[in-house]
Formats: sequence, structure tokens, C-alpha cells
Amino acid sequence: YKVLNSRYKLAAGIRFGMEKGWDILNLCVGSHEDFARLREITREALERGTIIVAAIDGDIPGGGYPAAYPGVISVDHDYLEDPLAIRPSNAASVCGHGVYVEARNAAGEVESFTGSSFASPHVTALLARVRPLFPEMNGGELLERCLESQPISPLKKTDSPR
Repeated sequence: YKVLNSRYKLAAGIRFGMEKGWDILNLCVGSHEDFARLREITREALERGTIIVAAIDGDIPGGGYPAAYPGVISVDHDYLEDPLAIRPSNAASVCGHGVYVEARNAAGEVESFTGSSFASPHVTALLARVRPLFPEMNGGELLERCLESQPISPLKKTDSPR
């Protein structure tokens, strides 16, 4: 995988994924600014059939970029028991499991994290597992298919295991 920490590197990362022929790109980062290079490369990737899944930034109106671009599957976070569960969202295309996600921190220790950047990989994994069954579908169609076949609702915050 690649770590992309600027809007130019983000655009370069999307191009890299296209050049490698990857079907699905997971973007746990984004830009606060819409800019032509990122918009154009995102559009080009989508036109080639690449599914782009991007975490939203809840502090930015529209969720940030590329999550706000048409055709991109934008992801918000919620507490869902099943890591591959999804549910509709008002703020994004979909909500994925992104509360109390265990991952290693910079020191290599396991820690719990919360945020759309941790939900986005779960949604990407679900779409990657389902994509071979429906290769003719674009990202939006595939997401709808997943939502229709998986009516899972989030637990109430009081039901959280932590």
C-alpha cells in the first residue's frame, strides 16, 4: 500500500492504482480542497471502471475530496458488530464499522481507534469480496446490492461493548 499525505500525492496514488489495474482503491485520507488534478484523475479512474472508496472528513462540508466527487463511494463511521456490515448514511454513501477498531499505533502497540479512516477499509473489503460475483456493476450499483442484501442496523451507543 502507499501512504499519501498531500493532495498531489493523493492524485498520484489514484493514478498509480489505475496503472496497476487495481479494481478497487481505498482512500483513508483526503484533501480539504477541490483541485483540478485530483478531480480529473478521479473521474478518469471511475470511467475506467475503478471503484474508489474514500473516507469522509466530518469537519468539512461535503466530506472533503475525493469523497465528495460524484461516483466515489464516501464512507462515514459507526459502531457495527460485524466488521463487514454496512448501513445507509445521511453524511456519506454508506457507514462502515469504524468505532473501536483495533489497530497498531506508531509504537506497534494495539490500540482502539475511531473514525471514517478506519471504516473505509472495511467497506473496501466488503466490496472486494463481492465484486467478483458482479464484475459488470459499477461501484454505486455494487454498493446498492450490498445494502439490499445486508439489512444491518447499528447498535445504540449504550450497547457498545466498551
